[in-house]
Amino acid sequence: MNNQRGYQLHRVDSGHWLADIKVLDQVDRPGGRLKSLATYVVEHGKPGPTLS
Repeated sequence: MNNQRGYQLHRVDSGHWLADIKVLDQVDRPGGRLKSLATYVVEHGKPGPTLS
């Protein structure tokens, strides 16, 4: 458990599905910084996501 909150951005086309996971480093006061926590990709014809 931590104080990070975030969201995912998805981009999908015929060759892959990409998910960028974004988080804020603090949520209990203003001024939190947004950063990319991880990026995953699922490529056409390959099962499962891989860390990009």
